[in-house]
Amino acid sequence: MMLGGFAAAIAIVLFVTAHEAGHFLAAKAVGMKATEFFFGFGPKLWSFKKGETEYGVKLLPLGGYVRIIGMNPLEEVDPVDMGRTYREKKFWEKSIVVLAGVG
Repeated sequence: MMLGGFAAAIAIVLFVTAHEAGHFLAAKAVGMKATEFFFGFGPKLWSFKKGETEYGVKLLPLGGYVRIIGMNPLEEVDPVDMGRTYREKKFWEKSIVVLAGVG
């Protein structure tokens, strides 16, 4: 029984990671800047930075997220990055990013 629970937990981690990877890869493909790719929520347990993105794991394994600059309309963005924000992209580019996580 414990092995089944462990397998289910691993499956959830893999599915969430694959789902978020869809958003992340699509965002990068259309030129958006993704600064974070995390599994879980809450306090950070472990992370590393590669390029402009921080990858990691957080305490509560309840999902995951990719932080793309400019998704929050109130977020201040460095003028250098303005062309790489979610809000500055065309509708079809935003749609690709949103739909890439389906599955």
